[in-house]
Amino acid sequence: MFDFKQLMKPNYILIAIGLIFFAVIPHLSIFWRVEFCIIFVLLGGYFGKLKGGIISALWAIFILNLWGSSLAEYNYFALLGQGVIFGGLFKYQNHLRDNLKKEKEMLDKILSTAANGIFVLDNQGDFIETNEAYRQMIGYSEEELSEMNIKDINLINDLEKIKNYIKKVKKEGQDQFESQHYAKNGDKIDFEISTTYLADVKDGILVAFANNITARKEKEAKLKASEAKFRSYINHAPYGVFVINKHGEYIEVNPKSIELIGYPKEEILGSKIGSFNDIVNSKEVVEAFDKLVKNGEVSCEFLFSRKGNTEVNVKVDAVKINDNRYIGFSQDITERKKIEKKIKKERDKLKKYFETTEAIVLRLDKTGQVKEINQSGCEILEYQKSEIIGKNWFDNFIKEQKIEETKRMFKEMIENKKLIDRENKVITKLNQTRDIFWRNNLLTNDQGRVIGSLSTGMDITEVNSLREELEYSRLQMRFFANLSHELKTPLNLIFSAQQMIELEQQKLKKENREMINKYLNIISQNGNRLLRLVNNLLDINKFEADAFNLNLGNYDVVQIVENTSYSVADYIEQKDRNFRFNSQFKSKVIACDPFNLERVLLNLLSNAIKFTEQGDKIDVEIIGLKDKVRIIISDKGIGITKEKQKQIFKRFRQADESFKRSAEGTGIGLSIVKLIIELHDGEIKVESTYGKGSKFIIDLPDKKLAEETKQLSEYNYNSQQLIDRINVELSDIYQ
Repeated sequence: MFDFKQLMKPNYILIAIGLIFFAVIPHLSIFWRVEFCIIFVLLGGYFGKLKGGIISALWAIFILNLWGSSLAEYNYFALLGQGVIFGGLFKYQNHLRDNLKKEKEMLDKILSTAANGIFVLDNQGDFIETNEAYRQMIGYSEEELSEMNIKDINLINDLEKIKNYIKKVKKEGQDQFESQHYAKNGDKIDFEISTTYLADVKDGILVAFANNITARKEKEAKLKASEAKFRSYINHAPYGVFVINKHGEYIEVNPKSIELIGYPKEEILGSKIGSFNDIVNSKEVVEAFDKLVKNGEVSCEFLFSRKGNTEVNVKVDAVKINDNRYIGFSQDITERKKIEKKIKKERDKLKKYFETTEAIVLRLDKTGQVKEINQSGCEILEYQKSEIIGKNWFDNFIKEQKIEETKRMFKEMIENKKLIDRENKVITKLNQTRDIFWRNNLLTNDQGRVIGSLSTGMDITEVNSLREELEYSRLQMRFFANLSHELKTPLNLIFSAQQMIELEQQKLKKENREMINKYLNIISQNGNRLLRLVNNLLDINKFEADAFNLNLGNYDVVQIVENTSYSVADYIEQKDRNFRFNSQFKSKVIACDPFNLERVLLNLLSNAIKFTEQGDKIDVEIIGLKDKVRIIISDKGIGITKEKQKQIFKRFRQADESFKRSAEGTGIGLSIVKLIIELHDGEIKVESTYGKGSKFIIDLPDKKLAEETKQLSEYNYNSQQLIDRINVELSDIYQ
């Protein structure tokens, strides 16, 4: 197949032109023959270099001779010379081009393989060339950088400074410095840049080699910060830090050392330790320094006499850094020494307490052998100390029936490091039994191994006796509660019989009804008084047993207080007292037990009636506070003295304890009132001036239950129930 590309090679083109030249020469004028000869020789030199120039010149001479041209006309030697000259020139030019190409290829290879960034700038700072490493560092492409100036990415914002720097590089030829460039993603990259100015290339260029030192700068910054932090720690250390050389001369001290020694820094540096007469015993410091040099470390304590003749105890720990450096740490232990003295004093006190305390202090080893016992222990056991020390505690001083059990528990405590506090019985020398309650602690050595126990024992023989008496009292209280329950049964029968008599009463004549009605009132009133007493006693027992519970719900407290107050209002007015009710709210729903709240109100109103005279005023008021609802029951009665105000809420106490008081009572009503209010998370208090009246203040939390409850009117609540409760609560007021 015909290869057209091969035909188009320069040598074939030259042959084709030579053949064309051979054919057309006879038809040309002398002028064009000369011109074509020169052109042909020039092309020969261009395509074939030296050889082509000579061959094309010889070919031209051959054609001219062939076609009858004279030597004088064409100067054959001139044509040959031109061929040599043109060929040589083109050969040299090609040689230069090849060398330049090789150098450029080598430069491109260097640029592409160099680990450091390389960029070339012109006189104005525009990017001419960049290598791949530099482009990867800053994130810009070659095309982007070719449109940019160095000032676009350099952190030096002062253009005048950049111009001065370029002038300096031009003048000195090269320079090395550190700079920061903005990467395309906004990061700042630290570079160490070496710049060379080439004045003979174009109009002069700047060739820069950029080494990324960001990581190094970060390390340097961290190291610098670490050094600063370390120096800050040293300077702010709560103990003295000093450095001395092998001659014992101070070469560095921190502020705490200066404060500790008491001399200015300029006087300390260069001087030897102990040269200020700062060591009371200078021989000690010499021995300590010799030990430091010999062993490489030392720990000792000195008594310094600071400037101003003040003494301070100092603990010094020093270690060897190198053959000519030793670092020491000094600490003021004056307070510690004082504390040690105090500890010794306290230890002496403890030893004294050990011997004088009424508790038994007993130390046993792992086998149960007595190592130490105090005087109180000897007295309780009725032995001399010499008769106890060295004996096995369990075999000799524990009740026989409990020896094995006590040994087992002691072994468990030692092996499992488990503290067991317990009560057991010990046997005295006179074979009497004493109840001792022990609190045990384990004793360990420096390695943390248990080596024994230290126990304190309290003689609770008398306490156990009292405990038995208390249990007996509880039995009595239980009996009392049972008795209260038993009283309720005949009371119910009495009230049932009363109701039957009231029904039969209607059948009698009027005069007989009035007489029977008088006796029925006596039965009702005293039955209610007895029922009130039984209820209070039952409630007191419930409170004692923590079994009194409220039935809390979200109720309108204004409605409860208002209904209760107005239910008693007629009774109050019958007693010739003035009554007034006032509320800040029309309605206020809070979490409460309405029936027990009624009981509280009735008790307080009953007291207000008892301790007022005819014409006195009784007020009930409801007001709102920040997070409370306040109920105030006040009267203008006889009042309560300051001494009695502290007692009225205590059980079985009354404000009027005389036999001439106007109403009966057991003295437990107000204690129950207080307990009920406290179960509501509320508070009750009294304010009174003797002779002017009293004011009982109830504060209830203004809060609701999370779960909604029905309204009060929807519950089993009617006027007759309230009247019954009024009759019971007000039964102890004389008719």
